[in-house]
Amino acid sequence: MIPMSLRQVATAMGAAFQPRHAQISIRRVTTDSRDTRPGDLFFAIPGERFDGHHFIADAARKGAVACVTSRDIQLARESAPSRDLQVARTSAQAEACGSRSDQTSIPRLFVPDVVEALGRLAGYYRRHVMSVSTRVIAVTGSNGKTTTKCMIDHVLSAVLTGRSAPRSFNNHIGLPLTLLSAGAEDRYLVVEIGTNAPGEVASLAAIALPDVAVITSIGEAHLEGLGDVGSIAAEKASLLDHLRPHGLALVNGDRPEIRPHLERAKHARLMTFGFNHNSKLRVRAVQATIDRTSFEFDGR
Repeated sequence: MIPMSLRQVATAMGAAFQPRHAQISIRRVTTDSRDTRPGDLFFAIPGERFDGHHFIADAARKGAVACVTSRDIQLARESAPSRDLQVARTSAQAEACGSRSDQTSIPRLFVPDVVEALGRLAGYYRRHVMSVSTRVIAVTGSNGKTTTKCMIDHVLSAVLTGRSAPRSFNNHIGLPLTLLSAGAEDRYLVVEIGTNAPGEVASLAAIALPDVAVITSIGEAHLEGLGDVGSIAAEKASLLDHLRPHGLALVNGDRPEIRPHLERAKHARLMTFGFNHNSKLRVRAVQATIDRTSFEFDGR
């Protein structure tokens, strides 16, 4: 991560903070207190099994210099207060927390929704902090996302400095964390975008603003949330709506459901691939054994 001041971070998220903390340097973000390092900003994310608010003190002891929270620590074992109540308490909480002197006392940025704030920070970082020479490559599809992401990273790493999302970081927590990991020296960043419901690809793509968009496949995945293959194609193709102008779109064109959506890449360079004879990059003569897979690609 390119270091940011606490003022920048708070402004990006719309969070309250104490002016005396404005110049604290944030060198990394984390949502896991076990992985906290000195200089980190800890996001206290509530989950089904664990609530990050219960681990703020642990993160502070490991070197976190600030945290993002939706409530004060004494409320950690209670249900979260309403949005209006949180807003009303924000100034008083920020002042009270900033005045504590124990070793777990770190500045706290109060927001209504910690996950949403993480996304806002990542979007700001992508637009205003990340190096303009860093190309963001976003991969989505019904299957093959993680494998494709790893293969792209493997090929590019031979000639460029860069990184890819660790593991399957493809949701509203994983994608922002991946974006916020990009350093000044990185020339590429490969992110993964997943979905279980309509609108999720678009919301994540709006944060990532990719220079390159890859749609690996369209298939019968997450039908319970997306309905049918046509809806899946529309959901995956929404990645193209947020591709930066003059970017590159690489789309598997084998499923007919995706073809009506290809015009969404009209401001980008479109390359279709697959077995279909209309694909610009055509795959043929695939032979697979336990040792290797061979194929003819684009006539080679």
